[in-house]
Amino acid sequence: MRIWDLDSGDWCCNNLIGICDLDTGECVDISIPPQARIIKGGTLSPDDFSGTPLLATVSFDNDFSDTTYVISLAGEDARLFTYQSKTVSGFVINANSDTELEGEVSWTATVAGETS
Repeated sequence: MRIWDLDSGDWCCNNLIGICDLDTGECVDISIPPQARIIKGGTLSPDDFSGTPLLATVSFDNDFSDTTYVISLAGEDARLFTYQSKTVSGFVINANSDTELEGEVSWTATVAGETS
């Protein structure tokens, strides 16, 4: 975010999250801790699912610090997708059927919490 400093007549705070100290012209970091804004997501193809019922494993490139993240699932097929085996490293998506999928399944994993 860039903020216009009325005193100096110039831009300050070229960083993404910060405020400008109008007395010094310096930026003050008000960044949200990195873990607080993590959102991971992806898409799986029907070929990623196997077994009875159809299951697919999601593995994160980088682990969450704990398992208090929230998982959202959506699929092109008219199914109720659920998750299981949630760990800091990933989880398993259950298609709750052994009928082959026709469309992709999207997922997001977001650190739980509130923003104000």
